[in-house]
Amino acid sequence: MRASSWPAFDLLHPRLPSRRARLAGALSAALLAVALLDLLAVLAWSALLAQSSRLDSQIGAYGRRQAQANALAARSAPEARSLAELRTRLAVLEALPPGVQGSQALLERLAELLPAGGSLSSATLGSGGRLLLTGQLPSYAAVESYVRALQATGRFAYVRVVSEVAGQGGAPAATGAPQPAGVQFQLESWLAGEGKP
Repeated sequence: MRASSWPAFDLLHPRLPSRRARLAGALSAALLAVALLDLLAVLAWSALLAQSSRLDSQIGAYGRRQAQANALAARSAPEARSLAELRTRLAVLEALPPGVQGSQALLERLAELLPAGGSLSSATLGSGGRLLLTGQLPSYAAVESYVRALQATGRFAYVRVVSEVAGQGGAPAATGAPQPAGVQFQLESWLAGEGKP
């Protein structure tokens, strides 16, 4: 009987793959693992790009909202300051004693008491009935006369001279020195019944 030409195959003791086959299998597995890692890296990078794009959009929208809010605040700032000033003035007027009916009447009375040749440049009524008067009079004696006139009205509990500065610019005298062009003054006072006695 002729021997079979087919190679013998022992089912009980199969022959292991050759070394070259095992190396090829390991290399294929390694390449597959590298491909999977590359795929995961690409997916992660795509997710990061999408997240970054969303963050950029949110930042841009926030910047636009902030710019709109700043523009609105800039437009409303003058109105807010004017409203605050009006409220302050209203509080000052409400704090005036009963003898003073309004700031206009007070200013008219202050102007009436000025000596001849004098003028008021400002009259600031603060909290507590504190009044600052700034202006110019012909001489130091005129300033003292104005102070006494204010005290004589009975509307002021206290009047004092803060500063007196002689101005220059008048016609030169015989000595050649310029004559004072008036005395610039500042007075501080408190309305009767308010603030400092």
